[in-house]
Amino acid sequence: MKDNVIKRLIRYIGRDRRTMIIVLISSVLSSLAYLLCPKIIGNAVDAMFDGTDNWAKTAFIYLGILLSLYLTNAFLVWLTSLLANKVAIATTKRLRDEVFAKLARLPLKYFDRTPAGETISRTTNDIEVINDGLANAIVQLVSGSASVLLALGFMISLNIKVALVAVFVTPLCFFTGFIITRYGKSKFSTQAKAVGAVNACANEMISSGNTVKSYCYEEQASKRFRSLNDELYNCGWKAQFASALVNPTTRFVNNTAYVLVGVFCIIAVINNDLTAGGIIFVLYFAVFKTNQ
Repeated sequence: MKDNVIKRLIRYIGRDRRTMIIVLISSVLSSLAYLLCPKIIGNAVDAMFDGTDNWAKTAFIYLGILLSLYLTNAFLVWLTSLLANKVAIATTKRLRDEVFAKLARLPLKYFDRTPAGETISRTTNDIEVINDGLANAIVQLVSGSASVLLALGFMISLNIKVALVAVFVTPLCFFTGFIITRYGKSKFSTQAKAVGAVNACANEMISSGNTVKSYCYEEQASKRFRSLNDELYNCGWKAQFASALVNPTTRFVNNTAYVLVGVFCIIAVINNDLTAGGIIFVLYFAVFKTNQ
């Protein structure tokens, strides 16, 4: 996607500035509530290892705090998703209105040289893809950024050496995802063009069915559609293959980071720089941060 397209999308989203501010605040609070849960679990584990007489009472107190944090997180996640979907729907509605207004102003020569199926694909399929992508991107971008920053802050507060290991591995994960995304972007672009070509061919043959039969063009039309459909199939599986590469490669990097953080956690425990509950806390953050 070109930079100017991204800037235009940001301007469209910026029209719902107030809603986006609420999304940002609720996302940060939900991430904070969720990230405090392993901290509470770590404190409970440390209380059990201390062997105090009232550890059961302390555990029930921590359990109540955990329950309230999870309920708060669930509500804020629901609120964030609801508002993000409202922003995405409002944005795509404005896009549709402007697209149809633009179509009404276009000269006839545009419709003469552009297949009707391609125009339909741009005004329906492409806008629906934007709608689905925006709804997910808004939540993941805001909550993911907040979660990574908060997780790093918590890890630094526990043990800065372990945090530095996680910070060192994080760019590698982002770089891997960036390379695969660059590879898949061209494949999805080609797939979108193939979808437009198939829609254009189908619309042309169906709307001109009488003309096709009058000139005995059925066999040629069928061959043309099969050729375009085969091209769409080839583009489709390549695009899906590219998108499927993201999960296993990033998981491999994440697992490597998890092992490295675990090794440094053990060293920290041996040096009395970290407790048993702290290990739970740090390892949870290591997995959580790299999965954002």
